[in-house]
Amino acid sequence: MSSDSFSTFASPGAGALSEYLVSGIPWVTSSQVPASILSVDFLNVTSFFTIKNTSSSSIKVSFTQNGFNTGNYFSLSANEVFSADLRVKSLFLSSSLTSSFELVAGVTSIPASNFPNLTGSSNPGNGWVYAPNIG
Repeated sequence: MSSDSFSTFASPGAGALSEYLVSGIPWVTSSQVPASILSVDFLNVTSFFTIKNTSSSSIKVSFTQNGFNTGNYFSLSANEVFSADLRVKSLFLSSSLTSSFELVAGVTSIPASNFPNLTGSSNPGNGWVYAPNIG
């Protein structure tokens, strides 16, 4: 048996418990939400995130872009903060006016490409996770 057979390990997937037991790798941004939709895409899956609206107008937050069309989002008023221990690979932010926010997350070693797409549609054959009221 060659020594190379032990040097290749599979990337962790969405259910890799050990990735959530250790502290997340810090990820931070401070940016603006244009008067439309902004997608914040993480390279790796999060174990938690905290978002703060730092503007005077409200910001809507969803886990899918379609969530804004179906009413599956939550709003942050001026200076409001939201924290959650959630596994996500993207957040979608929307505002009717240009707004600003701060976002901190703990990311795992799970590549975003190994995490399924969240959707409100049922299509398990395409790697989607059926989650009613998500998007």
